[in-house]
Amino acid sequence: MVDGAGIEPDAADTDINTDHRAFINTSDESRPPGAGVPRLLIVSRAIRGVGQGMMLADFALYLRALGWNAAGVGLLLALGASGEIIASIFVGWAGDRGTKKHFLILGEALTLAACCMAACSASSRVLAAAALLGGLGQRSNGSPGPFSPSEQSLFAYCSPPSRLGAVLSINSATGFAGLGVGALLGALVVTWWRHFSGPQVFWPLFIISAILSLANILLLAYISEPPRPPRPEAPSAVVESSIRKNEAHSLTWLVLTNLLNGVAIGMADLLVPLWFAKQFHAKPTSISSLMAFTFFLTALLACAAATLIYRTGHLKLLLRTQSMSAGLLIIFPFIPVYWLAFMILAIRYALTRSPGGVRQTLTNALVQRQRIGLATSLNVSSLQAGQLFAPYFAGLLLDHGQAATPFFLAAFCQAFAVWFYKCSFHEPAPDTDR
Repeated sequence: MVDGAGIEPDAADTDINTDHRAFINTSDESRPPGAGVPRLLIVSRAIRGVGQGMMLADFALYLRALGWNAAGVGLLLALGASGEIIASIFVGWAGDRGTKKHFLILGEALTLAACCMAACSASSRVLAAAALLGGLGQRSNGSPGPFSPSEQSLFAYCSPPSRLGAVLSINSATGFAGLGVGALLGALVVTWWRHFSGPQVFWPLFIISAILSLANILLLAYISEPPRPPRPEAPSAVVESSIRKNEAHSLTWLVLTNLLNGVAIGMADLLVPLWFAKQFHAKPTSISSLMAFTFFLTALLACAAATLIYRTGHLKLLLRTQSMSAGLLIIFPFIPVYWLAFMILAIRYALTRSPGGVRQTLTNALVQRQRIGLATSLNVSSLQAGQLFAPYFAGLLLDHGQAATPFFLAAFCQAFAVWFYKCSFHEPAPDTDR
């Protein structure tokens, strides 16, 4: 780890309590330039989350209604992840050097185009192109996908360091609340359009998602991006070389950890709608309602994380939630009752995803502030890389009757990811740029 990235164990309680008081009493804290930008970004994530919630709950079911098998859906998700890896690396590199809100607007424009394509044609080629272009059915936290480095850099520049962890946790909670609203909306739309036959019941979902993307473009255009802060005084060549070496070491461990997390997500999460449809013959409206409850529970736990980080610390909170999540994955496939399997899935998903803001804060602490975009791009791209072939492999297992194996493999990968976190990272010091 880079020197200064962590805090001494014997001072942890004092620092955490101090940060908690600073979070509650912000009237005396100097407001950084663009202090209103985080609120607009949080609203933007809520809008984006509604559209993603509809796609996450229903896009795979739409493809299944068109005759796609589970392996085909998994392969499409894998190809989408590969495209987002390349885009994320580019955005992280370019976003640290240019205007960030324009990248966010570009991401929404691509989603708008993808939804319009899917609404106009049921061709396999068109749907595949739309999924690759806009990440349909892949993004599951309200984030802008490969354009996340620009969003996270704006948060880092416009939020006080002592409050960044709480702000990112609230942002994560808002995204999951939007996902819940979107999943419920998807269930209602499918119910209202029952007089249509077959796959046609899903078409209105793409139109609504396109409207939401257009609204988000207008909101993001309203953001007044603050000027980039001046670069800190350059250290000596020896010090700079040491800093870069330590940052590279820390980012390497981050990539390895996220690869394992990505495999777990690809194995256990992305094909959950198909798993419930096969195991319990659940209908789309039932699955959408299940996903909505899961997202709302995740949002609630993410709000709790915004407060708990000042008591337990970022890293300890992350380790506890991920360990419990891995344990639930082992027992999930053996549950024979629909509602009980539904509850375990919801709790497991919430434990895995709710510390998203905490995980991003730990990522930011690995590098200097001017390289947060690069760190975020590696964070996003490595997580996507772990999902490249995991959904396809999980789909093959489901098609061959191996319903429990994907969850066992996911639990194994997530357990190793927890061990990597414990060995590699330390609690960040929120009052510094590192």
